[in-house]
Amino acid sequence: MQQATLAIRARTTLGVLRDTIQPFPSFSEIYAAALKALSREIKRVRQPIGA
Repeated sequence: MQQATLAIRARTTLGVLRDTIQPFPSFSEIYAAALKALSREIKRVRQPIGA
C-alpha cells in the first residue's frame, strides 16, 4: 500500500507504475492486475456518452 500511496501523491502515471519491478513475485502479479483494472476503468469513464 505504501507504493500506491506514494504513486498517488507523486501523480505517477500508470505507465511508470506498470514498468516498475516489484520486489515480490506474488505482489507484482496482484499489483499488475490492479493497474490493468484501473486502466480499464479510466478508459471506460473517459469514453464520450453514447460511444
